[in-house]
Amino acid sequence: MVRVSGAVLGLLVGWSLCSAQPTLPDAPVETTEERLARLEEQNASLLRMIDTLAQKQEQQAKSGGQSGPLGSASSSSENPPFKVTWRDQLSFQTTDRSFRLHVGGRFHFDFAWFSAEDQVERGPGGVGPLEDAANFRRARLRMEGTIYDQIDFVSEYDFTNQRDERGNFLGSAIFDNYIEITQLPIIGRFRGGHFREPFSYEAYVSGNDLMFLERSLCQDAFVPFRNVGFMAWDSILHDRVTWWAGWFHANASNVNATNFQDGGYAGTVRVGWCPYYEDEGCRAVHVGAAYSYRKTVRDPGGGLDFVVFAARPECRVVTPLFADTGRIASPRYQLFEAEFAAVWHRFQVQSEYMCAWVDDAIWPYVGGTPRGDLFFQGFYVQASCFLTGECRQYNLVEKRPMRLKPLNNFLVVGNEETAWALPQHCGPGAWEIAARYSHLDLNNRGVRGGILDDFTLGLNWYLNPNTKVQWNYILVLRDAPNPLSSGVAQIFAMRLAIDW
Repeated sequence: MVRVSGAVLGLLVGWSLCSAQPTLPDAPVETTEERLARLEEQNASLLRMIDTLAQKQEQQAKSGGQSGPLGSASSSSENPPFKVTWRDQLSFQTTDRSFRLHVGGRFHFDFAWFSAEDQVERGPGGVGPLEDAANFRRARLRMEGTIYDQIDFVSEYDFTNQRDERGNFLGSAIFDNYIEITQLPIIGRFRGGHFREPFSYEAYVSGNDLMFLERSLCQDAFVPFRNVGFMAWDSILHDRVTWWAGWFHANASNVNATNFQDGGYAGTVRVGWCPYYEDEGCRAVHVGAAYSYRKTVRDPGGGLDFVVFAARPECRVVTPLFADTGRIASPRYQLFEAEFAAVWHRFQVQSEYMCAWVDDAIWPYVGGTPRGDLFFQGFYVQASCFLTGECRQYNLVEKRPMRLKPLNNFLVVGNEETAWALPQHCGPGAWEIAARYSHLDLNNRGVRGGILDDFTLGLNWYLNPNTKVQWNYILVLRDAPNPLSSGVAQIFAMRLAIDW
């Protein structure tokens, strides 16, 4: 600043001396002291202008604006500065938002206590001993972001011991791992990689935001969930309608890779419509449907193409299958799903119906009998209420519930003298009560997979947007293929969950 001041002062003095004109006889003569005083005043005025410009530049830099030539944090579109923010998760982004990155993860730690009638565990075709246990339901690391404002990516890995439908360990697994091109004409967005197929409203709800510990019985039996493939999707009509269409390949023997010689091709489409949306999603109605046409998976041992429908109760703490068709030989099958959801401030309700058609079925798989076309079905209805008045907002573009944010985070503040006594301030967090009924029927045309009915009561405590504790009581009614193993089981389960 001193160099600038000296340069300006010298420039003004030189200009004044060189451009001075002879004064008229009657004009007052300006002394050297007066001229220097005037020049110093002009110099001070210029310094104030420079100061003002520098302050404006600093304010623009703090608010995310573009830096000018006088700013100390000048930038260009080729090398914009990064900002670090926390909005329920840690994010890095450039001031122009062309580049964004979120690095985070989650873990869900579950406990479960079981009680069942003796015939359910030990009867002919029983499920086996149900023992109290605890495990990590999810332990994931996730990176996601945007590159050059038009390329989105997600890479997520789970480090828990994943199991197949038979309970066999598969090791750690790739979950969402894809690239998506956005802002495309006509189709909107195009995605390729490993991700969720667009089937089921409940499947598109993040595991962090589920109303209960687990999704309904229908999810195990019918929903294809994550597979390798390609998908286009977009929201239209002022975001009131969202559509998805994809081609996928499912390999039941490996969650990390796929072999296109094993069959398992599938085409899946879904549409969601929001006819009513108010109050930023705190009042909304959703309806939708999905359809999937699927080529069955080839037996790696050289046998027939087959499909399996099976389900556990709505708990995953070392819980065995309670309903199971076993392998059904078939060249193809189809899935259909209809969905409804509504949010009205603190209340929300959700329901889905799902069914499967299996073409030219043979069962049992070994030495079986032709059964014609099979039909299996299931549904669930669930509802909840926030006792502390919160609203779980509806995401209009993606057609799913958003993250719950308590009105007051759980907080206890005292002081050194009164830490042992009642706190000076206590935030309750958010409290939610919930109930669900699920039904699954895997019996048809002589195929006996069993019938399940689950009644679940839930209590959820959200300490803040990233941490919650859940309690579920599940009453399971099992109608087994062998009546001597039918009966009642009870499960009490609890989860500690955090994500960032």
